[in-house]
Amino acid sequence: MARRSPQTAAKRAREQAKRERREHKQAKKAARNAATDDAAWEIVETVELPPPSGGESDVAYLITLVSGSANQEVVVEFATGSAAASSTAAEEATRPFLRNEQPPEHLVVEPTGTVTTRTEPRTH
Repeated sequence: MARRSPQTAAKRAREQAKRERREHKQAKKAARNAATDDAAWEIVETVELPPPSGGESDVAYLITLVSGSANQEVVVEFATGSAAASSTAAEEATRPFLRNEQPPEHLVVEPTGTVTTRTEPRTH
């Protein structure tokens, strides 16, 4: 049997690593889709709101959820100093609650990325 060159072995290792990354990415995507399929609520609209009063946050989004014929609105506020404030980030903060029978009405994303639930009434 002929001996393979070091370049061939390195190339095979790169190809194997690339194949493993692709499989890992596909598995993550399948898991994410499975989690979404089990969701009781679905995000149908995300709208930016004017900054809430109180000065604790710079931006907020109103996310409309639907489950069958029921509607639910969730306000997602980004605390002052949050670098990742966007409609996509607001939806991502809401996703863990989509399986709940009744999602929270008010979420706050802290500068650290931690999502907390607020129970006091909205100030919008």
